[in-house]
Amino acid sequence: MRLLPDGSGGYTYEQFSDQIGAFGPGFMGFAPDGNLVVAADSEDRVVVLDIETGLEVGSLVDSGCCNLIGLAVHGNLVYSAELFQNRILRGNLSAVAPDLEVFIDDSDNLNVVLGMTVGHTGNLFQTTSQAPTINEYDSLTGELVGQFMDLEPLGLSGAIDIVYDEEANRYYVTRPGGMLVVDSDGQLIHDFLSDYLGSNGDSSYGLAIRRSVGACCLNGGCVQLTSEQCAISEGEYHGDYSVCAEVTCTTDGACC
Repeated sequence: MRLLPDGSGGYTYEQFSDQIGAFGPGFMGFAPDGNLVVAADSEDRVVVLDIETGLEVGSLVDSGCCNLIGLAVHGNLVYSAELFQNRILRGNLSAVAPDLEVFIDDSDNLNVVLGMTVGHTGNLFQTTSQAPTINEYDSLTGELVGQFMDLEPLGLSGAIDIVYDEEANRYYVTRPGGMLVVDSDGQLIHDFLSDYLGSNGDSSYGLAIRRSVGACCLNGGCVQLTSEQCAISEGEYHGDYSVCAEVTCTTDGACC
């Protein structure tokens, strides 16, 4: 599903894609071109969806096993976790045959891996629902760097998803019943408890951060960029959430 402004100050839901996985999609991220990257759970692959149409435009296949839920995207690199196999896979969106291969196999620390993100050190940070720690792994070698945060003092037995916000230099971690905000030293900034994020022991689920983007006319063509990216490229920005399909660009970058 996709949430869109309804023109009157509110929002409306619309179906964005066909069904993904027998139980629905896993976690999501964004490719460098703005397309949506989704862990497809029981389909044993990661799919890439066109950000405007929701149509599948690519995929990375897990030839090993099953149940891809966790996901992190960093540039063209895609990390995905097999839910019950205690493994993290890695693939490259720009590869000719972008299949997923085993990157980290650590049964001592990877127990029902869910959330992953590339953090402030450039390494991979991951959460599990079965252990009260957030661990850091070397993004080049896959070796365990160490523990980033101990969740046990917060009374938590695990966490769900983790996302790094580079602009704010902080982490957002979903937990049963709410969300944690954590600084780059692994120290708690705030613990949100919310009926909107989960209640009565229900688990909050996946997170994805994306700056507002819109249609940017640039060199006679149109690309989806943030207003800042469009300004740096000396393009003509047509507002947050505008789409290239609804904009006509001229060779001087303007819209007619």
